[in-house]
Amino acid sequence: MKVISVRNVEEAIHKGLQLIYKEGIRETSRAGDVLVMPEPVVTVYEKPQERVLFSPERDANPFFHIFEALFMLAGRQDAKWLDQFIHDFSSRFAEPDGRIHDAYGFRWRKHFDMEGGGSPYLPDQLDTIVKLLRNNPQDRQAVLVMWDPVADLGVPGLKTRPCNTHCYLRVRSKVDVKVKPLTQAEKDARILKVDLNTGLVLDITVCCRSNDLWWGAYGANACQFSILQEYLAARIVVGIGTYTQISNNYHLYFDMDEKAKKVLTAPIDGSYAYNVETTELVTVPTEFDVDLERFMYRTASSITPYLDKYEYRNCFFHEVAEPLFWANRYWKQKERQKALAMLAQMPPRSDWRLAAYNWMQRRMGKE
Repeated sequence: MKVISVRNVEEAIHKGLQLIYKEGIRETSRAGDVLVMPEPVVTVYEKPQERVLFSPERDANPFFHIFEALFMLAGRQDAKWLDQFIHDFSSRFAEPDGRIHDAYGFRWRKHFDMEGGGSPYLPDQLDTIVKLLRNNPQDRQAVLVMWDPVADLGVPGLKTRPCNTHCYLRVRSKVDVKVKPLTQAEKDARILKVDLNTGLVLDITVCCRSNDLWWGAYGANACQFSILQEYLAARIVVGIGTYTQISNNYHLYFDMDEKAKKVLTAPIDGSYAYNVETTELVTVPTEFDVDLERFMYRTASSITPYLDKYEYRNCFFHEVAEPLFWANRYWKQKERQKALAMLAQMPPRSDWRLAAYNWMQRRMGKE
């Protein structure tokens, strides 16, 4: 097993590509030839909030990354909503009824009938995990499940099945636990005291059966699961710890070879410093789900922006999500200046603002 320890996703994609070009072996898969690591690969992120990719060679679509993650938190599975960001998403990934079979968020919040009561009684896994870890931060049973053996295992004809199968959530001390020196009386009583005054953080470990490092591990997954981690940490009322991705089959498709080598050879900041501000997702945890539902409704029904700061309790939605959404809408309508004007309403050092602006500029330079 190989372990890649990184600061953020920008460093991860460089180190991941270096590793697979050094040790990967060629195989044929159902989706084309791949370079695949002969053993699982573990990626550990020190700062998972630094989730935005800026590499012009990688040219990640920031609109799709952020809005797919919100789509998941909302528990949605209707693929058409994502066509706003990837025009043919539903035709490529939806089943004939328009649903995404393996939609992670739907499985987090609505899919599993753990109590045998049928649809009205399906428990929200995220709510259950929040309750468990708020009541007992030392609980080791906070497991989030995405793979359903009844729906997925050996079932023919599906367009998609979950690649990421489970998440483990753990609350721990913010720093390595330090054992205080024991007095003789404590030694005799076998009492072990630890220093927990530094606060608590939430770690997330994500298990993935099959992980394409370009589109998955260091693309959508890094955004999806770090946002899930930040959302849960805010609701549990702890800080954000490390994010660990365990990739059982870690691979790179050959059709990405030319772009991948450009990423590897491009000049980089050796420290992978994140010279912008990370965007805080949750400021009022008790109102976040209500705000998210309002945002999803508005973006499905409105035809004009509505950036009233009193519309939402969590400022992320009026400062970041709404301007980004409408910038993408104007971009798709080929109203370039309106799109840029929407980005200008975001916080000036926002990571999502800079990534979206650069993404647009690269395309405008080719028009």
